[in-house]
Amino acid sequence: MGHLFNRIRDLGVPAIVVMDKMDVTQLNRLATANLRFYDQPLPIAQVARECDFAILNATHGATCAFLQAGRPLVQLPQNYEQSITALRTFQLGAGIVANPNSGEQVDQAFLTMLSDHNKFSGAAKFAEKYGDRDSGATATRIAQRIDQLLAQSSSRRLKK
Repeated sequence: MGHLFNRIRDLGVPAIVVMDKMDVTQLNRLATANLRFYDQPLPIAQVARECDFAILNATHGATCAFLQAGRPLVQLPQNYEQSITALRTFQLGAGIVANPNSGEQVDQAFLTMLSDHNKFSGAAKFAEKYGDRDSGATATRIAQRIDQLLAQSSSRRLKK
C-alpha cells in the first residue's frame, strides 16, 4: 500500500486513510497536507457524503455506506467474503476490483477511478434505490423479528 500512498501524495490528491491495527506514527511520515492517516473510525456517512470515491477492502458495512451515498469504489478484498462483495460492486457498475497484493493493479485501479469516477453510474443507481435506507432501523426490525420467532418457538416447545 506504500506505493499507493506515495502516488496519492505525489499527485496532490486530497485523501484520508483509515486503517485499524496500523502504526500511525510510522505512516505519518508519509502524511502531507493532502494525505492524512487515522487509526480510529471516522463518521462514515459524513465521509461518504464528502468524498468523490473510496478505496475499501470490500467490507460489507463500508461498501453499503459509500454506495448509499452514491460513491464509486475501488475494492481491494482481503478474503473470500470481501471478494464476493467486491465482485458484486463491479457487477453493479459501481466500482473496480484490484488484487491488493499487486501494486500495479492497485495503481491502475486508482488512476482509472481518479480520471473518471463518474463513469461508474452503478453507484448513483444504488443510491437512488437504497440511499434513504436506515441500517439501524433495519437491524432493529430484524432483531425484533428474531425475538418474535424465538418467543413462538419457545411457546411451542412448552406446549408439548
